[in-house]
Amino acid sequence: MNTQTYIVQQDATLSTLAQRFGSSVSQLRELNPFISNPNYIRAGWTLQIPAPGSEVAATELEPPVTKVLKLEPTPESAEHGTTNFCGEQDCNKSNHYYDILYEVGQDSFWLMREHTLDVLVKAADKLKKAVVTTDADSRLKALDERGLMEFFLEPKLSSFLDAAKSKRYHELELELNKLRQEIAAFEAEGALKNGLKIDNTPRLTAEQNREIFPRQKAFRDLAPELRVLEVEARRQAEKEGYRLLKGELFSPEAIEMGRIREVYLKQRQNLIDGKIPDFKQEEIDQFRKVHAKLLADLDAEKFDPNNNLAEWVRESESLFRYSEFTKTLMRAAAYGIALPEFALHHPDEDISWGIKRYRDYHQLLKNKADLEKNIETSFDTWLRVGRQQPPDSLFDEERRHWQDLESKEKALKQDAEDIIRARKPALHLLWNPEAFEPKPVQRLVRSNFPLREISVPTERARLSHLSFKDLRNSLGTQAQKTLQEDLAKIAAKAGNPNFNIDAGNLSDGHALDYWFIHMDARRLKIQDAWFDTSGFFAPARFKAYLKTQGFYIENLRDDAEFEAWGNGLKQMLFKKNPLGPLRLVDNSPQARLIRCLTPAQSNLHSGATAKGFELSLNKGASASVEASLDINLARGEVELLQFELPKRTQATSVKAKYINFNQQVAEVDLGRFCLEGGIKAWGFAGASMLLSANMALKPSDSKHDVELDTSRDAQRGITRVDIHGLPNVRADEVISANLNLFAGVQAGIKISGSLQWAPPKDLLSARSVQPYNELDPSKKDWLAVASLGANLSAAAGVGGKGEFSLSLQNGQIILRLKAALIAGVGADGDFSFVLGYKALVHFLDIFNRELIKNEYHKLDWIMPEAFEYFAKAQVLVAAGVELQWLFLLGYNKVNSLYDAMTAGDRAGVMAHTIELNKGNEELKAWFAKLAPEGLGSLLNTFLQKPKEFRVETEDGSKNSKFKEFTELESRRLQQRAIETILGAIVENAKSGAFTKYGCHNTIELAQRNFDESVLRFGIFGKSSIAKGSYLSNVKRMDDFMMVGSAERDADNIAILEKYKSHRCLLGPSMNEVCEFIDVLDVINVHNF
Repeated sequence: MNTQTYIVQQDATLSTLAQRFGSSVSQLRELNPFISNPNYIRAGWTLQIPAPGSEVAATELEPPVTKVLKLEPTPESAEHGTTNFCGEQDCNKSNHYYDILYEVGQDSFWLMREHTLDVLVKAADKLKKAVVTTDADSRLKALDERGLMEFFLEPKLSSFLDAAKSKRYHELELELNKLRQEIAAFEAEGALKNGLKIDNTPRLTAEQNREIFPRQKAFRDLAPELRVLEVEARRQAEKEGYRLLKGELFSPEAIEMGRIREVYLKQRQNLIDGKIPDFKQEEIDQFRKVHAKLLADLDAEKFDPNNNLAEWVRESESLFRYSEFTKTLMRAAAYGIALPEFALHHPDEDISWGIKRYRDYHQLLKNKADLEKNIETSFDTWLRVGRQQPPDSLFDEERRHWQDLESKEKALKQDAEDIIRARKPALHLLWNPEAFEPKPVQRLVRSNFPLREISVPTERARLSHLSFKDLRNSLGTQAQKTLQEDLAKIAAKAGNPNFNIDAGNLSDGHALDYWFIHMDARRLKIQDAWFDTSGFFAPARFKAYLKTQGFYIENLRDDAEFEAWGNGLKQMLFKKNPLGPLRLVDNSPQARLIRCLTPAQSNLHSGATAKGFELSLNKGASASVEASLDINLARGEVELLQFELPKRTQATSVKAKYINFNQQVAEVDLGRFCLEGGIKAWGFAGASMLLSANMALKPSDSKHDVELDTSRDAQRGITRVDIHGLPNVRADEVISANLNLFAGVQAGIKISGSLQWAPPKDLLSARSVQPYNELDPSKKDWLAVASLGANLSAAAGVGGKGEFSLSLQNGQIILRLKAALIAGVGADGDFSFVLGYKALVHFLDIFNRELIKNEYHKLDWIMPEAFEYFAKAQVLVAAGVELQWLFLLGYNKVNSLYDAMTAGDRAGVMAHTIELNKGNEELKAWFAKLAPEGLGSLLNTFLQKPKEFRVETEDGSKNSKFKEFTELESRRLQQRAIETILGAIVENAKSGAFTKYGCHNTIELAQRNFDESVLRFGIFGKSSIAKGSYLSNVKRMDDFMMVGSAERDADNIAILEKYKSHRCLLGPSMNEVCEFIDVLDVINVHNF
């Protein structure tokens, strides 16, 4: 007879299946001999049914269990044989059980009776149906009704005190805070009314002293009591492995990972500095065997004195260091962290390959740093001695080399990301360990968290979850009462007379064990013999043990079913040594909660996905996308897969408003923006994502970055309190009406990605670097301008009050945008980002464009420090510095370059640069765009006393040759530079080039810029409004241009005539007429 498999569905019976598939109950029992009771079959069982005449196609088989780490591959299928566990013995009630259960993280298996397992399965099904739903509020309600959410506590020291002391701790905190505020209020009032005393303390009246003294005394009396409790709480926290740093709690795992990082960095540096060679894994393994034997012999005092121990140690030092380094990499991986060397080798490769690749990466970084240092040195040399050509032509080769190194760096990191993404179990890639900071604890958890994870062979899901309340409620009223009484008796007999069950919450971690015993279950303590030599659970060994002991387990007669269950246990059950310390499966309450909220999976390490979540930019924003969550079940981590907000195809140009010089509303086109990246959350933060139907990226309150808002109300009323003097029970749940359940989860969330920007099409400058992605047409016009997750603290008060602004903080340009500009109407707050050097190239163009539109008046959206930065950059570009290098070198280098170049002794070199490039139309257009601060500074530089200088010339040979310039030649170059700059401004004005920006009278615009520039011939940015200063500066420039005019030099005469024309067009302002003396008249006077 041809057969096919069928997976039993809920509420099915043999009778209904027989009718459905044209068979009979007896035939189905014959095909499935493990069915002992024809009136009982379970959902999830795999049955053999007759193939002909089937009305409904068989349910698709479960996918094969994938191998975990380096486990042997699981066969795709196994024959459905049967096993009689009783062997030659007679099966009787004492050794006859219905099924077997493993509770994750515990040290025992349980052999169960049928009625016991039925209650457990019903309780688990009830919880699963309640929490696996698309309605986030229903999920949270289901958990709350079972008391599960009450076990999560805010990470405070008071959580480590018993109930009475915790309550007193919070009473003292409240009282001391109240006293502190009252004292501060009196002192502020005294300072305001009476001023300060000599010691800078407020001067108080007698009446104020009468009010403040009792409060100060009360404060002094209470503060020591709180300090005593703090010391006790801190001591208890440290006893449990926690540490308090800067007001935040860190778990033992986070502290250990911090230690691993420190060891790693030291070992890595020794490996690099000591030039230790790479070793193969076989060499490392052999060394470890010899080393272990040596240590054992020394401990047993069996070491052979004829062996030269010192020589062996000396010869093995490199191998020892290398071996210890690989151990550190594995220790980090055990904590879920993939360090670069680990990430750069595939699972089937020797780890030494990853170390070698990282050596190459380290050398690449070193080469890149050396190149950047050489470029800085070349800039400094150029400024110091003025012997080289302008940087624009000096660094062509370096630019190509630097871009090549940057491409290789990105490719290597991408390779590591791809390798880690494909690994099972999944790990976090820590590409920059130097910047690693352990994450503080998001939530503490009260002892005896009542959410349990169980694994039963006959359940399709490898893990089921239950709460004791659901288990108890699965019983009838009388059964519940009997259970309560029996559990109390068992607990008292076990030496725990305080055992209690209140509102379904467990008050004792062994309550489930008590109930199992009460229900005639049998405990099997896990034995080392059930694991293979690598430390993984070996189902065959466990099965052999059951057979040897003569246990008959009705539901384990199917060999294929047992094998599938055993392979599932390999994913979660490990020998304490050597695999016990490895965090292959996170058994924390937070991880259990995440697994509970996830649809049932057959493979713990294959992950799971969840859809239907909406991600938006800030609450109420119109820009949103449907998000897909990827869940790492083994580690209890949730990852929001790649997001794009708004989608590039839907992004529109941001038109931000500001107030122009006429006090009218003006508009600036900033181009299109979108946020691109991914989000990973672990622990309670991951659970908060699963408990939210809507999530939003919102502006960070303390960083120039974004945060994830789960859109979940942070306040939840306390409905049940369970305090029985147990450790880690927080008494403030009794005295407070609300708990900030979801507040502060940002500590467990990592957002990575970038702010993507498509600049406006009408940017002025053609000097931009080519940033676009040519391989992906959808990203062709887009540039990554800022990193998400940069973690730069935001300074208070940075940025303006308008819709957007550019400001300077710690040498970095900060872009601030109203959230509504990107996210759409309804979004509140401001996004702020640290702009990268490529973005600054384009934003300088926007600055130039808007400066012209605003007729060279200050722009209210660019803060003074940022305005000065950009204006100085304008001058340096005009002097021949490559714009990309300028912003790459950073703010401090821009300042030093500017100061050196405008000090006066470089005027000849700068003038020579302009002379070489005077036909460059781009450079001429740049002169016309200079802000008054920049133009005034540049003209003033060329009015300095000329000095001799020399520049390096190119003759095609490797030998340097220099051209010398006399003081006279330097003066003529400076005069030509002034004429060239003014000529470019006049030419641009006459051409009407700026009319496209709404500037219709371009001549008047050029005249105004010239006027404002002449007033700024002094200190950068400082304007002298006095008419006399303007005339004095104009005369000074005229006089400088007249020097040498008596020489009958045709070139000089031409330059002076052009200058006269330019100056008279630009200069007759300040209510003065142009009174420039005719050049020919001057020459005639000299000839006379």
